[in-house]
Amino acid sequence: MKTPIKLFLCLLVIAAFSFTTPTTTSKKETVVVIDLSHGGDDFGVQVDGISEKDVVQQIGYKIAEANSDKGIKIHFTRTHDTEMSLSERVNFINSLKPDVVLSLHINSSENPEHSGVEIYVAETSQKSKELADKLSLKFIATDNFNEAKVKKANFYLLKNTKVPAMTVELGFLSNERNRNDLVNTEQQTEIAKTILEFVSDL
Repeated sequence: MKTPIKLFLCLLVIAAFSFTTPTTTSKKETVVVIDLSHGGDDFGVQVDGISEKDVVQQIGYKIAEANSDKGIKIHFTRTHDTEMSLSERVNFINSLKPDVVLSLHINSSENPEHSGVEIYVAETSQKSKELADKLSLKFIATDNFNEAKVKKANFYLLKNTKVPAMTVELGFLSNERNRNDLVNTEQQTEIAKTILEFVSDL
């Protein structure tokens, strides 16, 4: 009788382990602030009736629409065509303490040949530089941008935010190809997806 009892006990132990639910560590929520530059009476760069404030807002909407990752929480400095001072933007950002800030802008140059993405970070923020390098690689990997330069600048928002931050110039309105891409709905969606891919890797 002892052998069947031992066998029965062994089966009980095996069954108990079989139905044990493994514990998993949930991923920390990534908090991001997308700063949609300009707004209201501040149009930003304007070329051929196209304004910077409108393009970045359109791309902002695309980012919000494309974000299906529940682990990514995105806050926008503005959600409508309203003007917001730099100090108000900085205060908003610092109150949230996000993991990263992306301030979206559109560039312009007297030389119509200038094109591509430019990413600016504060000179004193090594973490911002590291993240900007990663975002640059994401843009270069797309079909639309063959270069995405990382540069340093003392912009007010970059200097005064207490978290990693970068100003992302998404192309040149003064360049015909960039301009056509920036107002194209499909290309705006691709830009949004590129930004979200970067965020998902944080």
